[in-house]
Amino acid sequence: MAELVTIYFISSTDNTNIKIGRSKNVKERLSSLQVASSAKLQVEYVIENMDPSFEQHIHSLVSRYNVSGEWFTQEALTHLLKHPWFKEHIEPVRRTA
Repeated sequence: MAELVTIYFISSTDNTNIKIGRSKNVKERLSSLQVASSAKLQVEYVIENMDPSFEQHIHSLVSRYNVSGEWFTQEALTHLLKHPWFKEHIEPVRRTA
């Protein structure tokens, strides 16, 4: 059995795209992505304790919104949040002031 991961939804403050990916440590993943981005990135939502293959399932559900690689338009997230399963399992990430 594969080790469980967190599916994350990361947005960029300078555009309307969102990255849908997976990681065992989302905080570290965000840091590594931030180094390569001139725009501020932030984790918007997560789905915890998932099989790694679930990321590809999500990508297939929102493929029509794909911009490049794992980056999608915000409409992908809107589409997912209309589905009852996602409404129940996707968790917004709280921000600290």
